[in-house]
Amino acid sequence: MKCDHCEKVFKTRANLLQHKLLHTERIRNFACHICGKMFFTKGTLVTHMVTHEDTKPFKCDHCPLTFRAKGNLISHISLHSGLKPFICEQCGKSFRVKRHLMSHSIVHTDLRPFVCEYCHKAFRFKTRLNLHLRQHTGVKPYKCVYCQRDFTNGSNYKKHMKRRHGIDTSSRIMFNNSNPVKVGAFNLKANS
Repeated sequence: MKCDHCEKVFKTRANLLQHKLLHTERIRNFACHICGKMFFTKGTLVTHMVTHEDTKPFKCDHCPLTFRAKGNLISHISLHSGLKPFICEQCGKSFRVKRHLMSHSIVHTDLRPFVCEYCHKAFRFKTRLNLHLRQHTGVKPYKCVYCQRDFTNGSNYKKHMKRRHGIDTSSRIMFNNSNPVKVGAFNLKANS
């Protein structure tokens, strides 16, 4: 099923009809009673409500991580398998998650749909626009806990931490049979 407005493809008619609402005048009639955020549908409000709960009932069988939503667990499990079943037909690059493949596909076009409201520079990805916006707004979300310096991007923060404090912040903790193991600069003892 293909949308006649934007060419996006859907597996079911119900999903297509739900998507078509994006192309019409809609009102956010469903409000979260906790934070006040507004939603177009009751379903998206219900999904949002889970973010206010402390429970994370979906546990990974391979590591200690838990998740609020089953879809997040399913996405996470592919980290352990290393499988990347979603392959770009144009360049062969593969992805763990379908939405990552979908967002990647824009690199094969000239589209730059995300435009800066200050200088009108256009970007392919919203994440790149958000990084760029910090130049205009002065927002510096990365803070060094040792010397209180602020940084606009993670790259400069990581360089600072490595050069000034000898800490490699790019290292990640990986799990092997539910035991943390050394990766990069971290050295955590595995439980025996």
